[in-house]
Amino acid sequence: MRKIFLAFFLFCSLALGFVPGGIPPVQAAYGGAPQLVQIADLQYKDFYYAVWAHGGATGSRLEFKYLGSTPYVRGQSYDAYAFGARWQDAPGVHGAMISAYTNKAGAVSKLTITANNDIPLSRVEAYAAAAVIMGTLGVDDSAAQRLVNQLRDGNMPGLLTIWNAAGNRRIVITQEIMAPNILNLRMTAYNR
Repeated sequence: MRKIFLAFFLFCSLALGFVPGGIPPVQAAYGGAPQLVQIADLQYKDFYYAVWAHGGATGSRLEFKYLGSTPYVRGQSYDAYAFGARWQDAPGVHGAMISAYTNKAGAVSKLTITANNDIPLSRVEAYAAAAVIMGTLGVDDSAAQRLVNQLRDGNMPGLLTIWNAAGNRRIVITQEIMAPNILNLRMTAYNR
């Protein structure tokens, strides 16, 4: 049986080698390159309240602070809104800032989470906020936490992805240290 399978595999490999022009591997497998899509189908204010509710429902201990419905930057392609995340009742200066970039239709297209890398609690809050946001988007909470733990424990800069079946899109998270000491987590989505 094994010899038949190997012979069949060899025959198919040789036969595909004679197809004029060959078959572009990415296009043949996926029908084209992945396209950037919006990360959520929610407007900014609805997205913020969904994150706030999901954080409370999962017991994350994060307090999400609404910073208003006016964008802090208006751009040609995107408008940027912000809200904060910090541990409840933790004293001192710490926290993470979430920037939600909306397309001109108002839907949240991409996100960045920034925190002071020199403040350990701020880093923890940034990663915890990323896990809550992924859960809000429909990723299983335990899978989101595992992914965030891998990102936190990985090398800098880093990149991880997860397929979000609920949103039918791939969430891509990149992390880097921006000069001089800002942790930056960027969340985007692709259709494959």
